[in-house]
Amino acid sequence: MRQLENSAIMSGRVSEVELMERAAEQVVAAIDKFIVLPGDSHRQATVLCGPGHNGGDGFVVARLLKERGWRVSAFELSHRPSALSPLTAHMRQLYVQENACEPMQNFLEGLNGDKRVVIIDAMFGIGLNRTLKGEALAALTKALEQGRLVAVDILSGINADSGQLHIDSAHLPSFASLPSAEMTVTFEHPKRGHVINDGHRLTGRIVVAPLGLAAEFRNISLSPSRPRLWTSKMMRTRQLQKHIHQHKYDHGHVACVSGPRGKGGAVRLAARAALRVGAGLVTISVTDEAMAEHAAHLDAVMLREANSPPEMLQCWRDKRINALCLGPGMGVNETTRAIVLAALELRRQMVLDADALTSFADHQQELFERLGSNIVLTPHQGEFSRLFPHESNTNQSHRDVSPIDSVRAAAERSNAVVLLKGATTIIGHPDGRIWLNVTDAPWLATAGSGDVLAGLIVGLMARGFTAEMAACHGARLHTEAATKFGPGLTSEDLLDMIPIALRQFLTKRSQRDEKIFNAYECYELLSRL
Repeated sequence: MRQLENSAIMSGRVSEVELMERAAEQVVAAIDKFIVLPGDSHRQATVLCGPGHNGGDGFVVARLLKERGWRVSAFELSHRPSALSPLTAHMRQLYVQENACEPMQNFLEGLNGDKRVVIIDAMFGIGLNRTLKGEALAALTKALEQGRLVAVDILSGINADSGQLHIDSAHLPSFASLPSAEMTVTFEHPKRGHVINDGHRLTGRIVVAPLGLAAEFRNISLSPSRPRLWTSKMMRTRQLQKHIHQHKYDHGHVACVSGPRGKGGAVRLAARAALRVGAGLVTISVTDEAMAEHAAHLDAVMLREANSPPEMLQCWRDKRINALCLGPGMGVNETTRAIVLAALELRRQMVLDADALTSFADHQQELFERLGSNIVLTPHQGEFSRLFPHESNTNQSHRDVSPIDSVRAAAERSNAVVLLKGATTIIGHPDGRIWLNVTDAPWLATAGSGDVLAGLIVGLMARGFTAEMAACHGARLHTEAATKFGPGLTSEDLLDMIPIALRQFLTKRSQRDEKIFNAYECYELLSRL
């Protein structure tokens, strides 16, 4: 954004003042469009302004709302006049020519919980790199408690790169229970901090507003390894589709491994998800003691007895088995480690999840030196911390490290595709590429949902997707299936929602096929006449 703005200003096509006016106009337009208030005749706004350019945006927003008939109160953080940026000082002067600007302390003392008041946070924007404290922290806390909060560019205190909330750790627990902003209006592009860590929880609705800088893109250099959002529009519907002339082996054969008796639910979820997403066949390698348990639950998924790593390896030498899923329910032990190492010798596409990852917590290098970009690792945060302790940002010393950078480093170190599960799924390729799958499906936080995701990915790999694309498509399908079901979701429900999510992505092709079929029907009717 700094490159874009500087390029536009240096070219003479726009001035700093014009850019700030445009930004404020977009904030006001977003408020008019998305914020529903009781009693439009009493529209009220409270604008919290800081000393930098974000505060300048706030003063312009206050002036524009005032011109539109809003009752506006503007509050500024305590500071010396010299602390204001020149542009912010100019915008403040324009506002105070006809309006009063009050100290922030008045806002803190006068808050009354009126839901008709829209609070606009323009204290600090994307450039904040220090801890929020004092008046600013108190104002942010009160504003979130009040609700109806609109953030300009990014919520004050959120690091735009890491998504971490920059406040003293003693105050973090109290923020866990606060609601998010109702809306964040950002400019030209979403920022990383909007969709990861604390930023994902506190940002609310993201409105990406243009500033007219599209022409400047050719003048700046964008890194090819920059994170990119994976959206529904990027789904490869042609590859997801099945064709009438194909048979089951054209869609691949997935092999999974069961754990001991009584621990088979996870692998069954993964196996059934692989079938649901279109894998032609799925076989579970099962020990003799667990065979009866699985046989009582499964019909379409095949079972094959194998009581040791060599027996399993012998089963997998069938060339038609082209993708493996190891980890769900296998147990954290030396046997799991031996099975994984044996499987890696086959050089097949593979998903390593859950116990297959934790079993290598003390043997990372032994695993990493055998991996490749045809392998997907699917840890949640705890598993990630155990497998990649040096890359993890869970330690206090790594708190300001973006999880995006952590995943990129983990993928490079392991030489595998790494999918870090969370509210925003982060997918990293060994070459440095990063994909983000953003979800608002909190009901996915349920036992077994990760096993379903592993099954979706391995099923797509069996069907011919690369490991990277299988991870991206699988994460999106997982999200869509959960979103369509909603509250009360269990992992078994996810399996039933996969066809509905698939149907959504294949709708355009289905409509075309339906037209062809209808034309054929018409031809048949005419021939009979």
